[in-house]
Amino acid sequence: MLRYAGYLKPELRVTANNLSPVVNALSTIFLFLFIDPYLSFLTDDVVVGKATEARFRRSVVLLATSRLVGTLLAQALLIPAARLIAIVAEIL
Repeated sequence: MLRYAGYLKPELRVTANNLSPVVNALSTIFLFLFIDPYLSFLTDDVVVGKATEARFRRSVVLLATSRLVGTLLAQALLIPAARLIAIVAEIL
């Protein structure tokens, strides 16, 4: 995505490439805000007995499926996201 943004705006390809840590940091923050706490609480509930192992397994399968769907969605959003990065690179 960042390389394509550099292709769209060749004069800003270094700036677009340097935005890679920003994109990775945002995705890591979202992971820690939404996914990790849910899995932690669900794991604790299974250990205590408030939730079943079947529910835990179902949740893990659904999270893995959502990662696959997210990967496919990312492919669909590749060009619009690259254009957005090119716009941000212009602003910077």
